[in-house]
Amino acid sequence: MASTPDRRTDPFRADSDPLTITLFVLLCEYARLRMTVTSQQLMARLFAPPMRLSGVESSPAGNVAELQVALSRVTEVSLERLGVNVSALVVTAKTNRPGGRHDADDPSGFYLPMARHGYDVTDPDKLVLDEQGRVYAAFA
Repeated sequence: MASTPDRRTDPFRADSDPLTITLFVLLCEYARLRMTVTSQQLMARLFAPPMRLSGVESSPAGNVAELQVALSRVTEVSLERLGVNVSALVVTAKTNRPGGRHDADDPSGFYLPMARHGYDVTDPDKLVLDEQGRVYAAFA
């Protein structure tokens, strides 16, 4: 059985802020439950008063930006360590798929790191369903 790296020697745990670590753990839990989550649900859970992980008051726009930065870091770490993108579980309520532009020449959001890792982003529905399936299988 592999041991879990110590916080002092694990770069992700040592260098990441509490929001990023909490988001990673939450998304892993959603994967175990085979569920998706909306950005709004994450915002309500992570930034709900009176408890703020950073301990600093900020605007809703600032919270969105903070969540996007954490989500980007979680994407990098999950692709690197797990071989799947747990951020595929963060969807918009309107489309039930991750946000971003899936243009192969100029992807953004969820699709940018996927394109950088060699995934075909031209069929977003297939990409999202396949990646969500891989995430669920990794946590089965």
